Amino acid sequence: MIQKIARIFGSTLFCVLLVTQPAWAINVSPGDRIELQATSSLGVPLHDNPSPSLVGRTSDGTIAEVVATANNQRWIEIELASGAQNWIVERYIRRIVSSTGETVDNREVTNLLSGEDKLTVAAMNVENLDPGDSDRLNPLGKLIVNNLKSPDIIVLTEIQDNDGPNNSDITDGTETYNALIDAIEKADGPDYIAFDIPPSDDKDGGQPGGNIRVGYLYQPARVALTPGTVGTATDTVTVLEGPTLSLNPGRIEPDNGAFKNSRKPIVAEFQFNQNPLFIIGNHFVSQRGGNDAKREKQATAVGNFVKTLLSEDDKANVIVAGDLNDVIDSEPIAILEASGLTNLSELLPPSDRYTYEFRNNLQQLDYILVSDNLFTTGKSQFDIVHVNVNQPSNLALSDHDPVLAQFTLPKRVTTPEKPTSESIFPDLSRERLRSRLAKEYKVQTSLGYDKARDFMYSELDNENGIVRGVYSDFTVRVNSNSSRPRSDAFQNGKGINAEHSWPQSKGATGVAKSDIHHLFPTHVRVNSLRGSFPFAEIEDSRTERWLIDNREENMIPSSNIDAYSEWINGGFEPKESFKGNIARALFYFYTIYRDQAEEGFFEGQQDTLCDWNINDPVDAAELKRSHEIASKQGNDNPFVLDPSLAKRLYCQ
Repeated sequence: MIQKIARIFGSTLFCVLLVTQPAWAINVSPGDRIELQATSSLGVPLHDNPSPSLVGRTSDGTIAEVVATANNQRWIEIELASGAQNWIVERYIRRIVSSTGETVDNREVTNLLSGEDKLTVAAMNVENLDPGDSDRLNPLGKLIVNNLKSPDIIVLTEIQDNDGPNNSDITDGTETYNALIDAIEKADGPDYIAFDIPPSDDKDGGQPGGNIRVGYLYQPARVALTPGTVGTATDTVTVLEGPTLSLNPGRIEPDNGAFKNSRKPIVAEFQFNQNPLFIIGNHFVSQRGGNDAKREKQATAVGNFVKTLLSEDDKANVIVAGDLNDVIDSEPIAILEASGLTNLSELLPPSDRYTYEFRNNLQQLDYILVSDNLFTTGKSQFDIVHVNVNQPSNLALSDHDPVLAQFTLPKRVTTPEKPTSESIFPDLSRERLRSRLAKEYKVQTSLGYDKARDFMYSELDNENGIVRGVYSDFTVRVNSNSSRPRSDAFQNGKGINAEHSWPQSKGATGVAKSDIHHLFPTHVRVNSLRGSFPFAEIEDSRTERWLIDNREENMIPSSNIDAYSEWINGGFEPKESFKGNIARALFYFYTIYRDQAEEGFFEGQQDTLCDWNINDPVDAAELKRSHEIASKQGNDNPFVLDPSLAKRLYCQ
């Protein structure tokens, strides 16, 4: 690599060219068997010593043994099958082979791992990946799991649409993501969720018909995507007060001429340990065709967005990652650094800073840059994992090496000290209030559905070994130390299971399915009767079934009527003392999961829920339950903490 260093003495400009030795990805030692590769039809040049003097040639594919190395492995002494010993230049090594002729896998494995307070973020160019790449998909899954150690978030570039380079009007890439996620699962990796914003057909450059784009994979058990409205190919994302995003995910300036026939950056807001995190995924225009000025304009657009985020909060956690298609000392990288970002590549020695090879020259095109606060307080660590560049062709899965960073982000406590106050964002209302609540009170740690129910039956809703159904007061006995609380509570279909107050069929899927703030223990039969019916205030004369304990009655009770829940075909009314709890659970769900919640389901109940919220206010038990859930999920139900929220959002 050649670096130019310029200094000015008086009026004279002196330029010094420093030649530093590149770090070759194929490291060899005496005794290694190697396969040689020719770069022309003439064969591999042979020398009698480490010098330009040529003494002969040998053919492409020749197998030889390493005898010695010189000049930092720039020159390799080999012994041919004939016994002759000569020197070659390192670039003529194709691969190291075993004694059986198989390729030796020397690809790097990162030592940057995820942990309780350790977040890992990777950026990876997957070189025109589509569902038809059957020979690459499973190896890519293994690479992500084994070499990258399953990063929490992965920024992907060059993801193609469902039919790859076929020139159709398809732009959706779901099948490509699903194929990659399946490959990760086959490699015993964790669950991932994918998202992107499909481009307009043939508007983002790359292989014709492929519609390459920037996309994301993330582990829902580790991080959460902050709820928000998903942008389209032509929508422009902006920064709102907080900061938060007007669209999540959203595209940065898709109508900017700098991004014409090029990939548009996609910004997304995540939560890790209740720490907001903004990631901007990029794939700048290539260096072909004199695009230097265009890349500078692209960097300026991204840099301006970063500046806006940091102007709202100078301690915001911001990451810019992806294939920036320029070298480390280029103007686009300098523009990004000037926006308030630190280039994590500076943590590595110069010899290790490469992610791409062009005409036998190693260079860095892929980066992770972070806001200054994240760099320092997050104790940033960085790795370029050399798994593709200068590797044997049967091991290289892309023409780029992935980059990976680790950040230390302990859990941030946001639960207010005083439970029932009017102190939650008092200056906000309507959509700005909802957006802020969704950001600050999102699930931070999803337990998963099985663990969530185990926690409910063994701890949260277990009072001295008794679990009580919320609608009919039916009880079962569950030992708090049981190794199988779900089974003990269910009692072969005659006991208790988990009621989704917001039904799964109406949007309670993914993380929401196991969000305990809207899950309650309920008698199996009552849970089945309620189904996905909306809640309603039912006239006693119209009630078809009155529910208490494990009984169903079809006559109006003569006493203790408020202890009964009521059912008609099409509606369900909880017992009087639990109506407010249901109202606040649904307010919570519709606020946090707006994008997946069925809007009409909420609007049809809205007035009823508002009445219930007033008539059955928060009590100590409901508040205690919210706090105990927060100890596991990392979030309270804000409608339990602040009685004014329902009025400010839904009950005006």
